[in-house]
Amino acid sequence: IHLLDVTTGETKQLTDNGFRIRAFFWSPDGQRLAYLTWMQLGNDTLSQWRVASADGEPDTGYAMFVPSPLMNFGISSFNQFAQSHRWWSKDGRYLVFMAREDEQDAIALIDTTQPNSAPTIPIASGSLAYWSFD
Repeated sequence: IHLLDVTTGETKQLTDNGFRIRAFFWSPDGQRLAYLTWMQLGNDTLSQWRVASADGEPDTGYAMFVPSPLMNFGISSFNQFAQSHRWWSKDGRYLVFMAREDEQDAIALIDTTQPNSAPTIPIASGSLAYWSFD
């Protein structure tokens, strides 16, 4: 993903060339970009939230997970949902995701103010979740 400065015409690369990017979403303040990468591992397609700063600082990757089927649907058409479905919390601190493990779907959060080794925050059973605008 490249960021274009519309004033100067300059671009800066925000993501590593090696990542397979499934979707991306700007933080509410427009200063960070969350993007989902994917990797095929056996029969599972693993995803990982990564967060890049608009100023070009190195990005941060968080725990890998198998997305729930409904999350897969939402991110497969992310360009249709990016403005109406909020993956970021209103304050730009948390990202929500829905993981499938042992045939069970669960909703969890990632605290983007913590280092990449921080554990995810389990919320509840469920296949799909988004943040409210208010």
